[in-house]
Amino acid sequence: MVEKTNKSQNQQKSIKSSKFEDLNYSVRKLFYRNGFFRTGMRDIAKEAGMSLSNLYVYFPSKEVLGLHYLEEEQKSQIINLTKLIELNPNPKTFFRVWLISKKTEAKRGEFVGCPFSSFSHQTLDLDPKLNKSIQEFTRIWEKLLIHYIEKSIKLNFLSKNTNSSNFSQRILSHYQGTIAMWRMSKDNKYWKILDQLISEELDRNSP
Repeated sequence: MVEKTNKSQNQQKSIKSSKFEDLNYSVRKLFYRNGFFRTGMRDIAKEAGMSLSNLYVYFPSKEVLGLHYLEEEQKSQIINLTKLIELNPNPKTFFRVWLISKKTEAKRGEFVGCPFSSFSHQTLDLDPKLNKSIQEFTRIWEKLLIHYIEKSIKLNFLSKNTNSSNFSQRILSHYQGTIAMWRMSKDNKYWKILDQLISEELDRNSP
């Protein structure tokens, strides 16, 4: 009897887990592509194949759902960036692979810009927790790059005189700026411009 009860509980957990994964995918897809304001709770419930009342069981408000979205994006971005860093100790290779991956995603329609940048422009007047989450990721992102640059200096891939903090900030500024222009203009020349800007930063700090 106990064994049957445990089996039933496990099945229920599996079903709940599957439903939540579907919901999670729908949230990330719609918020990323359509934005926070253009995506309603009803839209997400429909995309996830669940009732609106069930959606509110998981997330009592759109702001709570937005915070969850940012947390999930943060996890995904950090995992992907960390893997890329570990596989490419040479920054020239790292940034080349990074840009190629983004351009490939863009051609497939999977990349439409930085999710945090897009989200931040829409949520200035909403719950401060949303903006705090975006700011937190920005700091984490910058710290990851600083640590990577410092390691690259020790490995002699970059000059000993390289300012890791300034280098990282400049790279992120180039990235956010050119990607924003690419989104607005729909002109792929901005990918080449971004490639040139990063190459110039690397050449300026070569050993």
